[in-house]
Amino acid sequence: MDQATVLRRLREEEERIATGWVGRKGQEDPAGALRELLAKQLASGVPRVEVRVRQEDPYLRAFFMTLSHRYGLQPFRKPRQKRENLMLEVPEPFLQDVFWPLYEACTALIQGGLSAWYYGLVDEFRDGGQPSAEERVDD
Repeated sequence: MDQATVLRRLREEEERIATGWVGRKGQEDPAGALRELLAKQLASGVPRVEVRVRQEDPYLRAFFMTLSHRYGLQPFRKPRQKRENLMLEVPEPFLQDVFWPLYEACTALIQGGLSAWYYGLVDEFRDGGQPSAEERVDD
């Protein structure tokens, strides 16, 4: 899967979730619509939760931060937390119904794209032949 395909599918997933929560506006500007939904939840006093996410993969950790910033959220670390741990304070409905499902769907797409890229590279470098069991990454 090439970069353009992964990016298109990420945007489609965001649009699908945004449309489910905010209707037509989610089709026109999914990120903006989800930022507005989050702002409404914050303004209405919906209870916030503080979650800790442990993501050892540096690319997926960076994506978590990118997705958080996309909606105006600020991931943080508490003192002495390790690099792979990130904290996020967010209204619970937004986290459970929007952010987390979107994050999981997007990370699956990203991992699929990285996996396809990696195995394509290895196959080309190997000059044909069958891969050994040691060459396979646990999916």
